[in-house]
Amino acid sequence: MAADLRAAFTEGARELADLMRRARCDANWHVAAERLKSLAATFGIIPLIELAEAAMAGAPGDPAVLRDIERAIDMIG
Repeated sequence: MAADLRAAFTEGARELADLMRRARCDANWHVAAERLKSLAATFGIIPLIELAEAAMAGAPGDPAVLRDIERAIDMIG
């Protein structure tokens, strides 16, 4: 069951990171980052919560933040 939850989390997180990567406006970036933060909070993944908050506070499309988010998701999955 734990493996199924982990797989479901990583799939959802990867989809949200992809939405952030493809965001064409600030609002879409912010909404995807908020959803990622909420998903990470549901599972209590503090580092990913902090990265999502950094994304919301920073410049939309920031490649460094996206890279860090993807790295964090890879570590979980």
